[in-house]
Amino acid sequence: MPPEALTGGRLALTGLLGCLISPVTWVHHRVWLVPALVLLVGRFVFDVPFPAQFGLFVLVFLLSAAAVFAVVADYTQAPRWQRATTAAAWITDPPTRVGSRHRQTTRFLGRDMSASYEVTKLEPGRSITIRSIDAPFPMTITRTVEAVDGGTRVTEVSEGGPAGLARVVAPLMVPMARRSIRRDYERLRELLEG
Repeated sequence: MPPEALTGGRLALTGLLGCLISPVTWVHHRVWLVPALVLLVGRFVFDVPFPAQFGLFVLVFLLSAAAVFAVVADYTQAPRWQRATTAAAWITDPPTRVGSRHRQTTRFLGRDMSASYEVTKLEPGRSITIRSIDAPFPMTITRTVEAVDGGTRVTEVSEGGPAGLARVVAPLMVPMARRSIRRDYERLRELLEG
């Protein structure tokens, strides 16, 4: 685990030790218990590493790999199947290639957040990787499509999460994000196969 991943834990530990060492601890200093408990619960109950890997998702579609890749690699189609995505548009001209950028708006905790993403790796018809450029949460997402008996397997690996002090809430956000991504892929399967 990289040292920068431990920043939230170090901060919480420093606060807790200060409360324990001080002979007279003011009651409001016990606020350090909250981030410490969130970090402990996230790490040991939900097994959430820092930085978070939101998931490795694998679903099988009853369609050709080319048909599925055309949808999962075209981020402007995200509002069709990703519930939280309200808008998406390419910033750069087609075709999609390494360096292509798109902007999307996502609804999160009742607020709209816009972010730009850049394609960093592309194997046409097989795999695409994007990374956030100006998102509030640094993210890297890789989607891989491969033909299997009777259909197509789609695998997504999403990594990243909040930066700075907001990392304290990552253990609470990761299980929510995993459920949301799984529901989105199930919705995509219904749209494509239905």
